[in-house]
Amino acid sequence: MIRYSMTFGVMPTRAQFDECWEREVVGQFAFGNDERVGTCELSQDELWEELNAAHSQWVETTEDDEWEETGSWMSSVLYCLGIEWI
Repeated sequence: MIRYSMTFGVMPTRAQFDECWEREVVGQFAFGNDERVGTCELSQDELWEELNAAHSQWVETTEDDEWEETGSWMSSVLYCLGIEWI
């Protein structure tokens, strides 16, 4: 269920992220063969840190392919939590 709709590229606040995490995630957030993080499970704090690192990378990049790939990755992860970028 979508809890927040945000402009593409706008990160949720930590409070919004935490609210969505508590509603959608049981345990850890799992990735399988992900190009960015590989196969792993991230805790709430680890995922928040990875999203912020990706966002910083996204803001700073000048490469179109990297910009699109990183933005798509963040959008997909946030969508799983109930946060939609539009």
